[in-house]
Amino acid sequence: MNLGHRTYAVGPSAHGIMFHYFHSGARPSGQGSIDAAMLDACLDYLGPRRVLSAGEWLWKCRRGRLEGDDLCLTFDDGLKCQYDVALPVLKSRGLTAFWFICSAPLRGEPVMTEVYRLFRATGFEAVQDFYEEFYRATARAFPDYDLAAALARFDPEPLRRAHPYYSIEDLRFRFVRDEALRENEYHVVMARLLADRGLDVQSIADGLWMGRHELGELDRAGHEIGLHSHSHSTVFAQLSVPAQRREYEQNVEALKEATGKTPVSVAHPCNSYGPETLNVLRSLGIELGFRGNLEPGDGSLLEIPRQDHANLLSRMASR
Repeated sequence: MNLGHRTYAVGPSAHGIMFHYFHSGARPSGQGSIDAAMLDACLDYLGPRRVLSAGEWLWKCRRGRLEGDDLCLTFDDGLKCQYDVALPVLKSRGLTAFWFICSAPLRGEPVMTEVYRLFRATGFEAVQDFYEEFYRATARAFPDYDLAAALARFDPEPLRRAHPYYSIEDLRFRFVRDEALRENEYHVVMARLLADRGLDVQSIADGLWMGRHELGELDRAGHEIGLHSHSHSTVFAQLSVPAQRREYEQNVEALKEATGKTPVSVAHPCNSYGPETLNVLRSLGIELGFRGNLEPGDGSLLEIPRQDHANLLSRMASR
C-alpha cells in the first residue's frame, strides 16, 4: 500500500518529536545531547495520552485517522547512544518509536557527518572553538576562497524560523558547510582538522552506530525501522535523481537484511529533499515520511512535520 500521494489532512499540532543524541556515564555529552532523565521529563511534559506508539501512528496514517494532538517519537541516524540510553526509557513506558537508519555503517562505511559531529562535541572546550578552527582551516585549505563574500549571502532568518534552537553561529556554520562550500571541499577541511589533532576516522567511528543485532531487536519489539538514506548527504536534494535512487535502494536493501522487512517510512536527512526525491520514495513503496521541522511542506504523508526535542526543553524551562 503506497499512501505517499495522500494528503496529510490533520490538525497542525499532530507531528513527530525528533531526537538525535544522548549521553550517559559511558556516552559523552555534547551540543544538543540529553540524558535518560531529560527524555523522561520530555515524555512527562508531552503527556502519556498524546504520544502514540509507532504501530498505532502508522495504523492511523493508513486509515486517515490521525487527530490534531497525536504525537509520535522519532530517532534519527541509527546511533548506538539512542539504543543504550533512550530505549530503556521507552521500554519502561511501553512505548515504541520510529528509528530512521543510515545504512552505510551497516556496510562498514562511516557516515562522516556523525564522525565530524562527535569530533566537534568532544575535541573542543566549546563549539565556538571548533567554529574558529574550522574557518581558519578553510582559509588554509582554500587560500583563494573569499569566505567573507560567501557570508554576505548568509540570511539567518529563514533558517532561524525552521530551526529556532540553533544559535546564529550554528546557522552560519551550516550555511558555510552546505551552501558556501562544495561537499567535497567540506570533507577536505574536516580531514585537515582531524589530522591536526592526530586523529583518524575509525578511532572516532568505533561504536557510534547500531548494528544488525540492535536493529533486529528493535524490530522484534514492535518499533518501526525506516530509511534515512545510505550515506546521509547534508545536501541530499542536490544529488542527481539516479544518485538519490541509489542512496535509497541501498538503504532499503540493508534494512531488509537487518530486519527481514521492507521499510515503509523515511525521515529526510537534514530536511533536504525535493519533488524528485518524493517520487523516488513512492516508487520504493514508502508510505510516510517526516520532515526536519514543523513547516507542513505540501501536506502529503511523505512530509509529516516534526519538532526537535530542543523546542520542548525550551518550553519546559520557561514554565
